[in-house]
Amino acid sequence: MKKLISSLLVLSCFYFTAAHAQEDLPSAAKFQDTVPVAPAVTAFSDGEEKIPARSPWNLSYFGLYSVETKAFDYPNPSLFTYNYIGVNYRISKDTKLSLRIAFLHTFAGNDDRGQEVKQDTALSDAHIAYSDYDLFTLGPIDVGASFKFYFPTSETSQATHMFGKFRPEMYWEWAYGGYSSLTYVIKPDYYFQRQTAYVATTAKYNNDGSFVFDPRRTNKIATIEQFIQWEINMNKFYSFMPKVGFADEWYYGSEAEGLPGGHDTKVLSAIGVKVRPMRGLNFELSLQNNASATGQNKNRFWHPDDNQLLLITNAGLSTMF
Repeated sequence: MKKLISSLLVLSCFYFTAAHAQEDLPSAAKFQDTVPVAPAVTAFSDGEEKIPARSPWNLSYFGLYSVETKAFDYPNPSLFTYNYIGVNYRISKDTKLSLRIAFLHTFAGNDDRGQEVKQDTALSDAHIAYSDYDLFTLGPIDVGASFKFYFPTSETSQATHMFGKFRPEMYWEWAYGGYSSLTYVIKPDYYFQRQTAYVATTAKYNNDGSFVFDPRRTNKIATIEQFIQWEINMNKFYSFMPKVGFADEWYYGSEAEGLPGGHDTKVLSAIGVKVRPMRGLNFELSLQNNASATGQNKNRFWHPDDNQLLLITNAGLSTMF
């Protein structure tokens, strides 16, 4: 009953937004350049693996490697990576507490527009996570959850004046035939912002000192990613994994800056293969399409300009004691 109540609380908080920001930007004449924003990548998996039973402590690694397929039109496509090292403590057979130190790395090359990208490494947002793989069951469906809080350790979060993000994830899984399963996943994010607007990535100026593009942006209120993943077991080492879902983002408006709020929706779909070469190690290689349902190029599904190649790695590195 306790687990059921906690699950209902998670679902209820789905309908609340983050705390309202308390201040806007100064006037446009006072704008300053801020740090670049990392490329947006939506990950369908994020390293939720059980800890081996030998020790309550262990280390884990998660890596997401992404390249826009359009970048292959140029000689040297740039690769973007999101990584974290997790320090994990197993509370019980189905629960764990983790501290994850995350970082970004971009390899030198050309982006999807052919522009040169320099090699760069930067901190991402560190976070803590409490995971329960067996929150409750509904007949043949196992329900798990992960509660995460992100700290503004990245330059990007500091530039937007975010002071935290809360993500209560839930997984509804129907497992059958060994490794095969059908899973519904929902990942809402709630942002805690000090401002409703900020100055975007490195601004470009005209000769007269004016901006080439308006560098003002509004901050996010919340996002929700939800999808259905079908893992079809081919043998104990390989699975075929089609996925389909949606990603929604809500933005503040800024009355002081004259910027409207907004809501964007993308249709997410992917075809991939999961490889399990050994216990504690798996890879997922997929082709993902992020099609806009609300923007200028809405409803152009599986257009080559909206495709990404993704490689996701989950690894249990070692036991600590």
